[in-house]
Amino acid sequence: KTLRQLLYRFKYLKNILAVAHVKTIYYSLVESRLRYAVLSWGGAAHCHLYPMDVLQKKILKIIFNKKLDYPSNMLFSETGILDVRQLFVHQIILYCFKHRSSMEKISHEYHTRYKSRNNVKIDLLHKNLSLRSHSYLSVKIYNFLPEIYKTYISNLNSINLIKKKFKSYLVLLGREAVNKLVEIPF
Repeated sequence: KTLRQLLYRFKYLKNILAVAHVKTIYYSLVESRLRYAVLSWGGAAHCHLYPMDVLQKKILKIIFNKKLDYPSNMLFSETGILDVRQLFVHQIILYCFKHRSSMEKISHEYHTRYKSRNNVKIDLLHKNLSLRSHSYLSVKIYNFLPEIYKTYISNLNSINLIKKKFKSYLVLLGREAVNKLVEIPF
């Protein structure tokens, strides 16, 4: 509801402010609301996130003067702004960074592909609902990351640097790849 109320404000603001200023207002009014508690609801099924995704795309198309039928993937890649699911994955990566000392690496004497990739042990879950939790998805996403990004999480101490590196990585990865990563096959 609150995002819908912002549509008119952005239509008005884009006519009187430069795009850079409207983009700053977007970050403060829209993205801050999308990021709020995203670790708890970001793993929800696509049908639950769809209304927020549509509103976010409408607001961005208003800000950047794009027609409503402009392709969303191009919009997000051109602007460098993360969609709802990418914001969720970004927060999960920050969660991994903050809790990196408690992540249990795979340790056994056998040479397997998971051990050689510096992966983290995934707990065995008994309920499908648990597959959408941030604690499970954080390990799954960490194990998916290329080795260079795992070393960033292990070695860097600046959270701002981690935020920048992983935001550019998620934009480069694209919306569809991030959706497939979080998608739960049943």
